[in-house]
Amino acid sequence: MRVNAFIIQNEKILLVEFNNKHGLHYTLPGGEIEANESWIEAVKHEAQEESSVEIKVEPVAFLYG
Repeated sequence: MRVNAFIIQNEKILLVEFNNKHGLHYTLPGGEIEANESWIEAVKHEAQEESSVEIKVEPVAFLYG
């Protein structure tokens, strides 16, 4: 299972930039939930790891599978 952080501040959305063989892309910070990690811990961890921000988790915006 994966998590993504939808981070809004000052009416702007935080996106992570990455480049691969298909070109330049932008995505929400996120990643896999590790063993024994809650989804809240995972989304905080991924936001910190990918964009160096500490976040407060608000209600879930959406789920999909």
